[in-house]
Amino acid sequence: MRRLLRAGSLLTASGMLLLAIPTPAAAGVSNQWALQKLRAQEAWKYTQGEGVTVGLVDSGADATHPDLRGQVVPGKAFQYNSGDGTTDPDGHGTAMASIIAGTGEGAKGVLGLAPKAQIFPLVTAAFGSPDPLTRAEAIKYAADHGFKVINISQSGVFSNPELAKDNSEKRAVEYALRNDVVIVAAAGNDGRSTPNYPAAYPGVIAVTAVDRHGKPWAKTQHGPWVTVAAPGVDIYAAEPGGSYDTGSGTSAATAYVSAT
Repeated sequence: MRRLLRAGSLLTASGMLLLAIPTPAAAGVSNQWALQKLRAQEAWKYTQGEGVTVGLVDSGADATHPDLRGQVVPGKAFQYNSGDGTTDPDGHGTAMASIIAGTGEGAKGVLGLAPKAQIFPLVTAAFGSPDPLTRAEAIKYAADHGFKVINISQSGVFSNPELAKDNSEKRAVEYALRNDVVIVAAAGNDGRSTPNYPAAYPGVIAVTAVDRHGKPWAKTQHGPWVTVAAPGVDIYAAEPGGSYDTGSGTSAATAYVSAT
């Protein structure tokens, strides 16, 4: 038996609260094959990310996008004087935010895997890739401010000898892990086995990308340092200004893991 607890929620005989499955008006949700593969509708009966704020180390997130209204809280910029991170000149962060916490309320909207979670932008790259020193600041800030999940849809090898010698980012990762923070990072899109960072640091969940058939994406990194695979091919996501796009990469796969 079960009885009505409140609008849109049910309580089972065992006392477990069952949440209403999101019912967005979005036509675009039919394009989100990843939600089906991840069995999102089953998971949403029990949790939709309520009470969780994800630290998004990226280019910011467009808080005015129809699928992100109310989902993005004022964040912090560590580079490019980007204010509080609620705007996004690049677009990458907005896409990741929608995969994690999109509400699916736009005309062609994106429904995130955790549609009741919130996003705290930690701006480290308005354009291009950040240096590890900037990311280190963002990681430590997130740990100091109580975030329990950090999404880093960024990666790279240490091509700069000076940066390769500096282990600030590694120390920041270790600090966050000691404070019970889950760090999820993209393995990279070079199609090689070369370790990319911060994904390859011990304790970080390094994410590679697979397609809708579960096959590895041709350009995804691989190797024993990779932790898990997630949907990352032909992923429909939000773009700044209320628009949408479809793309592939370990960045999107990382966002899905962070939302899990």
